Amino acid sequence: QNRVDDIRKREMEARGISTSSLRDSTVLGVVAFLQRLERAQNNGRKRSKAFLDFLTRMYGSMAPSEEAAVEPPAPQIIL
Repeated sequence: QNRVDDIRKREMEARGISTSSLRDSTVLGVVAFLQRLERAQNNGRKRSKAFLDFLTRMYGSMAPSEEAAVEPPAPQIIL
């Protein structure tokens, strides 16, 4: 709940509005989807990393150090 509240605050600050458009039903739907996805990818062992490995294969690693290391492409305009 605290994390969702934090996301709502950041959304309101970024958009300059007084109410968030993030509904509780949307958050519940995302959590239910992730739970079903985890059950489909789970290998049945406690503390298994199978689900995290699946997410890494599908979406790549999202470690902050890797995001910061990516340099923006050089401009392609020649004057």
